[in-house]
Amino acid sequence: MRAHAFVWLTVALGGCGAPPGSPGADLGGDDGAALTPRWAIFSPSVPQQMPRWGMPLVQVPAERRFVGFGGSLYPGGGAVAETWSLSMKDQSWSLVLDSTPPPAKRYSPCVAWLPDQNEMLLIGGRDDAGPLPPAAWTFNVTLRSWTGITGAELPPGVIGCHAAYLPSTGQAIVFGGGGSGGLSSETYAYDPLARTFTRLSPNTIPPARMDGATAYDPGDGGRMLMFGGALDVDPAHPQHLDDLWAFDGTDWTALAQGTHPAARRVAAAAFDGARRAWVIFGGTVETADLNDLWRYDAARGAWLQLSGDGAPPARGFASAGYDPIDDAYLVLGGLDQPSTLALADGWMLHLQ
Repeated sequence: MRAHAFVWLTVALGGCGAPPGSPGADLGGDDGAALTPRWAIFSPSVPQQMPRWGMPLVQVPAERRFVGFGGSLYPGGGAVAETWSLSMKDQSWSLVLDSTPPPAKRYSPCVAWLPDQNEMLLIGGRDDAGPLPPAAWTFNVTLRSWTGITGAELPPGVIGCHAAYLPSTGQAIVFGGGGSGGLSSETYAYDPLARTFTRLSPNTIPPARMDGATAYDPGDGGRMLMFGGALDVDPAHPQHLDDLWAFDGTDWTALAQGTHPAARRVAAAAFDGARRAWVIFGGTVETADLNDLWRYDAARGAWLQLSGDGAPPARGFASAGYDPIDDAYLVLGGLDQPSTLALADGWMLHLQ
């Protein structure tokens, strides 16, 4: 099997800022000189959890947990239609018993957290046969209920699209992704109150892509960050990106980079909003997976490569998140693509 084997991430997962008094609060940017990565195996209790990949997570800040849907069990199975919750209070996974029928089986959708609605926004994805038709849903974590989003405007990039909620606009932004029509370079805004998507017309448009890393950065008025992704995932002629973009609710801006991560897709990425620190681990370039570790200081606009013993094995398609209470980044599962081995391990990273 070749994951997404046609021209069309991430698994990109944005963290929320730390509450006042927590380990990550009010520290601002730093030059990273004193950072020493400390990896530890993270094994939350869950007897029925199987190795999986392509299940992005959203953080539910008030409950200190993460929620995700779908994913693939390949080679031990196919795409699934399951909603999972990871509680950081007792470090346990639980299968959510949805009160309404969930979306069909899928992996590699994109997601965003809608704080005022207490909902996860889920866009697109693919099943074992290929890209699914354009569609989107919200999942209310209190009611455990799924609701489809209707309307003429739906993002066409259903596989590996990029999404983040911008509080300044009260909308979630969705960019790119791949579908039956190829890659998309379109930008959409989702209005949680009207429950509608609107196609935007920014003056500057990033190259079309899928599977880039995405995060919400609360600095500079609030913006969506997007790094890397892929133009073509065929191992015979793969094409990956290493550019960095920001969207402020109106327009896209290409951000200058000095030393920065090499091109890749489906990296594990999570954002510490209090420090404005974006951590990116691994990813794939089709013919090989990566296990390098980078930290982006959004306040200074600078990348720093971090090194240390005990890093997880290389992988792409991992679930990821940042827990401000524990001041820890999470890397969960994923896919060893050269061997097409689904992974079930979990890792916790401390930097401070």
